[in-house]
Amino acid sequence: MNKKYKFLKKQKLLLNKQFNLVFNKLEYFSFDEQFTIIGYTNNLNYSRIGIIVPKKNIRKSFQRNRVKRLVREYFRLNVHNFFLWIM
Repeated sequence: MNKKYKFLKKQKLLLNKQFNLVFNKLEYFSFDEQFTIIGYTNNLNYSRIGIIVPKKNIRKSFQRNRVKRLVREYFRLNVHNFFLWIM
């Protein structure tokens, strides 16, 4: 795998306080029936992503996990389009 396409741990939002920061500093907001995307410009040299899939929307865990895998893969391949975004 080419190094520029790796999905690094530092690109993930993992902690509750990291997600709260995004919700509190909200700059970008977009939604439709399937997705809500929120974000703000960060001061890092790389973009980060956090994915929340509520059980209310997708009941089965394997389906929620699949959605998260697909979103992560899209982000990994298109991270240059998200430069300086945090979601």
